[in-house]
Amino acid sequence: LLFILTKRVSVGSIFSGIAFTVAFIIYNHSNMMLADYICISLYPTLIMYTHRSNIKRLMKGTEPKLSLGKKKD
Repeated sequence: LLFILTKRVSVGSIFSGIAFTVAFIIYNHSNMMLADYICISLYPTLIMYTHRSNIKRLMKGTEPKLSLGKKKD
């Protein structure tokens, strides 16, 4: 949803990683131990680390948008 709204792949990737983690914890919290929380928390941390240059560009306002239509010559 955020990818469609912002046309930025990095925003969609970051948000989906966080949303997946939150949803996983909500649906599985009764069966999870501390080690499970730590392991599942590594997923969005890894995504944020992988997208750190994108996050810097987003903060500066220089992250390019993805064009979904035809290119105009």
